Amino acid sequence: FNAFRVNTSDIILGDGAGASIVANTTQNNVVIGKTAANTMTIGDYNVIQGFQAGRYGTDPTNCVVIGYNAGYAIGTSNNSVYVGYRAGYNNGSTLTNLVHGNNTGIGAFALNNVNSGDNNVSLGYASGYSVTSGAYNLFLGYYAGINLSTGNNNICIGSGSAGESAMSDQLRIGNGASLTTISASLATGHVIVNSLDVNGATKVVGDAQITGSLDVSGSITA
Repeated sequence: FNAFRVNTSDIILGDGAGASIVANTTQNNVVIGKTAANTMTIGDYNVIQGFQAGRYGTDPTNCVVIGYNAGYAIGTSNNSVYVGYRAGYNNGSTLTNLVHGNNTGIGAFALNNVNSGDNNVSLGYASGYSVTSGAYNLFLGYYAGINLSTGNNNICIGSGSAGESAMSDQLRIGNGASLTTISASLATGHVIVNSLDVNGATKVVGDAQITGSLDVSGSITA
């Protein structure tokens, strides 16, 4: 059964899995699935599991890649976690030298298009789907940040927080097909709220923009 190998500290299982690994050139990897980690030659300390998971990459290190096509072009990335159908799919790239380290993409299609973006956290179906080079972003929820591609330092929470392709230093919180209920600049602290009900005293330091209604029961100090 030549689809199962134990190369020193590596465990490899599956037709074409770890096909480029030579004994004693890698260590402490677990590779399971047809053509999983197919082009890896010197990567260490990885868990790669699923059909074509981590298929294109020579030297990933400390990565966890689980799911069909997950981390498809893992390249030479370090410390990334992609879990789910085509999570970290790299838009189907066949390059073996992409670097997109320190990412966490959990959920089907999470960080689907990433190719050089790093230090992103994306949790939810298709969250951060369009990110290519964007970095230091946080996406939480179904379709959260799905429109963002190259922007940095953003927080998108909720299915309505689709974001914009190149936006940076922004907060988007929403729920629904297109509704974003709260927006803010993380650089300036400027906040936009669609509507606001206040019970009690409110003190505003700086600028506040409200698009919609404001109901106040109490006092406002600006």
